[in-house]
Amino acid sequence: MTPAGHRSAGRAVILGAASAALFLGGGVGSGQAQEARPEPGTTVEWDLGSVRSGWCLHFLMPPAASGADLPKGVTPDQAASRNGLHPAVAALVQSEAQYGEWTPADLCTIVADRLAVGDRVFERGDGGEPLIVVWWAVAGVGSEGQVTAARYFGTNSTGLKQQMKASLLDVERVKAKLEALPDAGEPRLHLELEGANLYFDGHITPDSVPTHRDHRWAWVAPGPRNVNWEAEATASPEASGGVAGALRIQGKRRLAAILSDSPIRIFGPGFTGGSFTVRLRR
Repeated sequence: MTPAGHRSAGRAVILGAASAALFLGGGVGSGQAQEARPEPGTTVEWDLGSVRSGWCLHFLMPPAASGADLPKGVTPDQAASRNGLHPAVAALVQSEAQYGEWTPADLCTIVADRLAVGDRVFERGDGGEPLIVVWWAVAGVGSEGQVTAARYFGTNSTGLKQQMKASLLDVERVKAKLEALPDAGEPRLHLELEGANLYFDGHITPDSVPTHRDHRWAWVAPGPRNVNWEAEATASPEASGGVAGALRIQGKRRLAAILSDSPIRIFGPGFTGGSFTVRLRR
């Protein structure tokens, strides 16, 4: 199915079930005082339980837009030299060389029943909505080679945002909710962030043969006083598979413009059930 908002007949807009590496990104804001600087060895862990759904949207960013808000020492990577691209993105870059200079990126979402940070447990987002976490990650190059770099991390829970700030992690407050649709079994996911309104009508389609393997990721995120955090994430889902549905994009600024201009937008893979853990180290 082709998402609404497709602007050019010559560009590929795909929803698919092909497997690809998921890249996660988390934003960490600058400290305002000397005491806000995390000490070496600081670790912060987020545990998401009873995951309802998780997926990433893969796309390409133009060179002029790909360098903003990246961690210190990280520059955008080009798709032509990037390892582990989604197969559809790799095929596009191979067939249309002009997109080799663009930067691969991912916009990811998890809907869960709870998230624990230390001794605090959050079970709902603002307004009684399910707890939703969103991140935007960009392919980058650091001093030791290719990395996945944080650009944005947000949640629809004000309490969780405040708890993260107390842990020296500045998380954005994103408007995110599930909207019931007439005569539809699955609710619509509505995200409002970075100048974009995104509407996703769809669901995870688990593989016919269930798999119960962990998925692991790593990225780098900016921290206080230009000190980067290293992050690792692990998902232990009950089922993995493709993402079926349609995406609609509204807006003309920042993320909306980037997504609309991307020559390809493709989901996959998705996962449901189980747990998701993120550990950040200073």
